[in-house]
Order: sequence, then C-alpha cells, then structure tokens
Amino acid sequence: MKNRRLLATITLGLIAALCMAAQAQEGGSLKRAIEGSWKAKVTIAPGAPPVDALVTYTPGGSLVESDNLFPPSVVTAGHGSWEYAGRLFSNTFVKLMFNAQGQFTGTIKVREKITISFNRNEYTGIGMAEFFDPSGNLLNTVGFTTQATRIRVEP
Repeated sequence: MKNRRLLATITLGLIAALCMAAQAQEGGSLKRAIEGSWKAKVTIAPGAPPVDALVTYTPGGSLVESDNLFPPSVVTAGHGSWEYAGRLFSNTFVKLMFNAQGQFTGTIKVREKITISFNRNEYTGIGMAEFFDPSGNLLNTVGFTTQATRIRVEP
C-alpha cells in the first residue's frame, strides 16, 4: 500500500513537471514567434495606397525597418526595440529625417501593437507615427494599420 502511494505521488509529480515544462517551452517559443524578417503593407488612410515595408525582429529584442513612404535620401531606416506582451508584441522605432541638402529636419517615432497569427506566419498591427522637429517638438501624429507576412526561405 505504501509503495503504491509512493509510486502514485512520484507519477503525479512527473506529470506535473512535464506539463509545466511544456507550458514554459510553448510560452518561450511564442515569445520568440515574431523573430525574423517580414514583408508588410501599412495603411495610413482608407483609400490611400499602402506603404510597403520590410521589418526584421532580432532575437535580442531589436528591430530594423525600411519602407517606401519617403525617399531613402531624406529618411533613414528605422531602428528600435520590440517586446513580448502576452500574445501581443509591442515595438517602437525611430527614423531620422533630412532635407534635400542633407540637413537634419527631425525624427519620426513609430509605436505599434502587433497580434501574431496562430500559424506564426502573419501578423496584424495598429500603431501611431509621431513627427518631431529638430528640437523635439511634436508636429503631427498619424495612425496606421499593418498586415505582414513572414519572409520564408525558398528552395
């Protein structure tokens, strides 16, 4: 009787440990589900043509973004950070703006909340872009939505 009780206790303990390990592994992989490179369509206003963007999320929580909204000669790629927030991801990145003569004219700060799909190959986002002058004064705020697909390795 004592051996049966001991065996049952050990078995239940093992099952509980395996379940907790599986949950930790699933949570860990979900936290990393956004890592990689994505091709995105950004909609700024209904009826306006979408903006094409490329975004790369690194394992360490950094990101790099480029898009075709402004010519590369006047706006840099965006650099920033991302974090996991329980099935959602948040990111913030900054772009530097210049005029045609190469003089600094301000920054664009972009913040976005992202929901990744269950297959982890698409995401949707909603965000805000803030435009600042060189002194850091807010000039304009623009809302947007995003639809993105993962860039996959092709044979």
